[in-house]
Amino acid sequence: MFTGKQRRDGVAILAFIVAGLFGPLGDENGAGAFAAEHAAERAAVDGSADAAGYEADSDDDAAKVGKNFVFNWAAYHEVWGDTPINVAVTSMFVEYAVLYARIAGRTTSAVPPPMTLTEGRDICEQATAFVNRFITPILGHIASVKVHKLPCHVAEAVRWHGSLQNGNTAANESGHKADNLYYARTRKDGRSFTRQLVRHAHGARGILDRHAKEDKAADAAWTADQQQAAAGRGARGAAGVRVPEAATSSASAVRGVAAAAGATAAEEHRRKQKRRVYNVAKVSVRDLATRPDLANIGALLGLAAHRHVRVATRTPVMARFDCGAREQQHVRAAEDYLSAPWYDAVLYHPGGDQARLCIGELRTIVRGPKGDAVVLVPLEVVPSERLCPFVALGCLRLKWRIVDHASDVTLRLVPVEHVRRLAFVVNDFAVLAGRCGVDADVPTMDSPLQERLDMSFFLNAFFPWDAK
Repeated sequence: MFTGKQRRDGVAILAFIVAGLFGPLGDENGAGAFAAEHAAERAAVDGSADAAGYEADSDDDAAKVGKNFVFNWAAYHEVWGDTPINVAVTSMFVEYAVLYARIAGRTTSAVPPPMTLTEGRDICEQATAFVNRFITPILGHIASVKVHKLPCHVAEAVRWHGSLQNGNTAANESGHKADNLYYARTRKDGRSFTRQLVRHAHGARGILDRHAKEDKAADAAWTADQQQAAAGRGARGAAGVRVPEAATSSASAVRGVAAAAGATAAEEHRRKQKRRVYNVAKVSVRDLATRPDLANIGALLGLAAHRHVRVATRTPVMARFDCGAREQQHVRAAEDYLSAPWYDAVLYHPGGDQARLCIGELRTIVRGPKGDAVVLVPLEVVPSERLCPFVALGCLRLKWRIVDHASDVTLRLVPVEHVRRLAFVVNDFAVLAGRCGVDADVPTMDSPLQERLDMSFFLNAFFPWDAK
């Protein structure tokens, strides 16, 4: 079960994975994609009455290709000409990422305004063109409800439900996890299991809610009795006489309020102290230099190895989008976050020059007297490959930057106020698969330097960053 955010994130990276899986190994220009052995298949397609596609009774059946299915090369060539098939398939997923971003109302460089009916109709036209130009000639005719919705019902969905950009199914999808547990208590009969499952789930929620309310009421009553008893004992001990019940209750109330206020203030102070300790650590420059890519951190900071600096795992930035909107984002550089490293990529202005915009990946965040600064490894733009569908839609091709005669990647110290916003950099899986095979692992920061320098990346223009 994917939430709305998980689905948006998955669509944005899927095209790059497809390029690595289906690209021609050792033949980057795609020549020979239509080899002579396909001639008999083309002839069979031309004379086949079933070459238009296949029908299905459900979406699950629509995803299964029949044994007698033959790829319609004639229909493919009519739309795509001599374009290599791997380029066409990658382009299909790229177009789907763009279309889905418009439907979901998420972009990377701007905060979109509420969706209008005019935009909805334009999205509907793009969806129709996507089915006719990409899905049908590449995959064949597919009788699926989900494909049917794209050209026929997108505009109606906008008109009925308004702006789609605020739609987030995370709460609904998370609720499925709790309800799925009750499926075993049904008869598993397709005609009745839904009603049985809902009855079990709602009944269990009702019982748990009633128990929670009873526990809360009992806890509140016990706490009040304890406070009243303590206040009464304190008053009798101080005066040596019996205190009237009304006065005891009043004093108890005052002391209870004061104690609660004091406890709240103390708890808030402890919470802030805990957060500060968790997010910021005092680390020596010598220890910091042992982290990946930070061997030259001492020279960059101008500090001796025995000196100490405060290192944060995250820091807020006021992100600036191309449309002029400003939203707060958090950038992170953590060695271990939930058992995995987390190093964000950012767009930044080198030297504070607003006319220049560069890309880099964080390695650490240093807290100083003038504010936070990020230490990052810059990425530089390199020429794209021929027929690349990613670069055509704004995905810049990148490589690690290393100065001449250097023994390590370049480091830069950038004040936080010079960071423009978060960016999303994805590996060039096609080049990695062509060089090392589809089973090759992506080099990590601990891998040999040459392996990392051989890697290329893309600035993913399809990734839908959540602004807040």
